[in-house]
Amino acid sequence: MVEAMALENPEMREEVLKWVLAHTDSIKDAQFQTFVKPLIACLTDKSKQIRDQVEKLIMLVMPLTGYNEFLNSTKDLKPAVQ
Repeated sequence: MVEAMALENPEMREEVLKWVLAHTDSIKDAQFQTFVKPLIACLTDKSKQIRDQVEKLIMLVMPLTGYNEFLNSTKDLKPAVQ
């Protein structure tokens, strides 16, 4: 999933997010620490639909990874994006 989300293909990002959101019952079993940065990157996507989907996914992932994991991942971003 990380590689798919890192692609410059917005359709691929959208499809990956749809698939993950369709399988939310399996999220608790995944290791999401490596997904935090790609999820944050999707928050700046041009597509509102992708941004909306990733917000839903972050709301499911953050309780599992912790807020600090997301906070630490934003430190590399420009202040305006943070």
